[in-house]
Amino acid sequence: MLPHCGDIIDLFGRGGGKKAAEDLDVPYLGAIPLDPAMAKAGDEGRPYVIRHADTPTWKAVYEVMENLVKLVES
Repeated sequence: MLPHCGDIIDLFGRGGGKKAAEDLDVPYLGAIPLDPAMAKAGDEGRPYVIRHADTPTWKAVYEVMENLVKLVES
């Protein structure tokens, strides 16, 4: 994700994770856009969500977590 405008760039292409999950017959949990602020938060030892709860990256992380919970509970 571009920090100055919030646009998402598919740096590694799109759909590779989903295709790999299908090829390996494992559940696909979702995609998470890269955000430089997430790396910075990790380097600082601060949870990303505290300052970035409304970002597309955090929403994607939350969706992946929800999908994992649903998978574990089933």
